[in-house]
Amino acid sequence: MQKKKKLYYGMTGMQVATLGTMAALFFCVVMVGLLFVLRNPSQPAVQVATQVPPPTRIPTSVNQPTDEVATLTPEPIVATKAPPADWVEFKSQEATLWLPPSFVGGDMVSKRQESIDKVRRLGKLFGGVVEGMRDADKEVVLTMVDKTLRETDIIPVVSVHHGVSTEDTSLDDYLQTLFEKSAQGTPIAMVLATNEVKKMTILGREAKRWTFSRSQAAHGVTSLVYCIKDGADFWTIFYSMSPNEYFDMLPMVEQSIQTFNIVK
Repeated sequence: MQKKKKLYYGMTGMQVATLGTMAALFFCVVMVGLLFVLRNPSQPAVQVATQVPPPTRIPTSVNQPTDEVATLTPEPIVATKAPPADWVEFKSQEATLWLPPSFVGGDMVSKRQESIDKVRRLGKLFGGVVEGMRDADKEVVLTMVDKTLRETDIIPVVSVHHGVSTEDTSLDDYLQTLFEKSAQGTPIAMVLATNEVKKMTILGREAKRWTFSRSQAAHGVTSLVYCIKDGADFWTIFYSMSPNEYFDMLPMVEQSIQTFNIVK
C-alpha cells in the first residue's frame, strides 16, 4: 500500500514549489517591464503623459520680424532720380547736380578758379559769365554754363546758392531778400516779373518754383528758380535762359532738378 503524500492547502509539495517558481518569474517580468518604460521616455505612453499643450500665440524672438516692425512709417521718398547716361555730375562739398554734357564749370567752393578757367577757355563770348563767376559771393556753391553756340546772346547758366537764415523765415521772404541783394540797390519791381509760382516737395523738403522774366543788358532773360527750405538752410537753384529757348529747355530743367542732392 502506497504511503500517502503530505498536502499543503490541498496541494502537494511539488505543486507548491511549481507555483512559487511561476510567481517569481511573473514578478521578474513585471519589474523588467517597469524598468524598460522608465528608462525609455520616447515611448508613446510617456509622451502623452508629459506633453504640454501648444501655446495659443507664438512668442517673438529677437531675430523674428514683429508686427510692430512691419508697420513702422517708411522714410520719406527722396526726390533724386538717376540722370540720363550721358549727363555729367557737377559737385562741390555742399551739393551735387547733373546736367547735359554741353555744360561746363562746377565747384565754386574748393575749386572756384578751376571752374572759372573752364568757362574762360570757351572764348570772349563768355566773358560776361566769367566776370559774374569772379564776383559771385561765397553763397554760390556751383555754377555751370552751356557752351553750345547759339544765335541769341543769352547764354544758359545754372547756379546753386546755399544760404542760411532762420527756421521761421519763409521761402518767399528768403527769395525776396536774395533778389534784393542781387539787385544791388535797383528796385526789385523793375528787375523781375513773376510769371508763375508752384509749390512742390524736393528731397522730402518744402520747396517752391518761381518763373521770372527780367531784363539783362537790354535782353530778356527767363529764369526758373527752385528754392528748398531745410530748417534754417535755404538751397536755391537758378536755371536762366533766353525766353525763346524756354519751352525747349524746360524738359531738361525739370529732369535736372530731380538729380539735385545735398551733401551732408
